[in-house]
Parts: sequence; C-alpha cells; structure tokens
Amino acid sequence: MVWDIDWNDLSIEFDSETINNLDIPNVEHSDGFRSGMRAWNRTVQFWLANFVYRRSDRSIRMFYTMLVSSFWHGIHPGYFLSFLTIPLCTAAEDKLFNKFTIENRPKLLQISWSFIRTRGFEFMAAGFLLLDGWDTLRLWGRMYFWLHFAMLFIIVATYLLKSDPTTKQKDQRTKFPSNDEQKMN
Repeated sequence: MVWDIDWNDLSIEFDSETINNLDIPNVEHSDGFRSGMRAWNRTVQFWLANFVYRRSDRSIRMFYTMLVSSFWHGIHPGYFLSFLTIPLCTAAEDKLFNKFTIENRPKLLQISWSFIRTRGFEFMAAGFLLLDGWDTLRLWGRMYFWLHFAMLFIIVATYLLKSDPTTKQKDQRTKFPSNDEQKMN
C-alpha cells in the first residue's frame, strides 16, 4: 500500500456549506448577472474563479472564464452561445453600476434591472434547453436578440451619459478579489 489514511486521526472539520451548491435566494433576488451566476453552482463557480478567472489577463478574463465554463458543461453549441452572452451582460452591468452606485441608484432602475436580469437568464437558458446552436439562434432571432441589443444599448448609453462627480468611486458589489487583494487578506 502506497499510503494509508486513518479517518479517525483527521482533524478536518466540515459543515453543510462544504456541499451547499445553490444559494437560491441570491439566485432569485441578486442585484445582477454576476452575483446571480455566482450563487448558482457555487462549487464550480469557486473553481472557475480561482483557477481560470483570477489567472487570466484582465482584458479577456470574463470571456475566457465563460468559454471554459461552456466547455465544462459540454460541447453543445447552445452552451457556448449562452455562456458567451454573459460577458456582454456583465460588461453592461459593470458600466451601469459604475455610473449609478448603490447609494445613488434610483428605485426604478433597480426594479427594471432586476426584471431585465431575470428575463436575461431565461433568455440564456434557451441554449441549455435546445442545445443546438441553430435552434438557439432561431429562437433568439424570433425574440429579436433583445438581450444582446439591450446590453449594447446600455453600454453605449452609459458611455454617452455625463459623469456625475458623486459616482466616480467604483461600485463595491460582490466581485472576485484580484490576486493582490487576496494576498493582502
């Protein structure tokens, strides 16, 4: 025998969070795509965050992480279409949330963004259900690619909006800490 483990001598303690994979309240009521996605399939999200996202170049890290996540789920084109829509959604969300910090976010914006986020996750779920790329694109086309156009509109609109001096600071939502921030803790 190469090695022997005596389970009685292990001092490792586990709790229910070790295997708790879904945070349903945060999936349903999160403030955005990024936090909603993080609350779903948390063990895989943890692995992706630590071994793909944080180790990737900043300019492509979300795209690359979603590409790896697509491949992780399987090779069906629907997975890739759905997962590769997420970087567009998070880019728009980041622009919007940087423009309107939590303290300055109008209630109407919060309600409408929650609606868009929920419908957006439903829209992207089509890729998981249909699996076929052409079927997914045909369905999204019948829905006029509304999510893609809405996210592009938000990116352009937030770019064109004049900056409010009170919103210069970065929004401190739940983002993955960088390697430097992690080393400091």
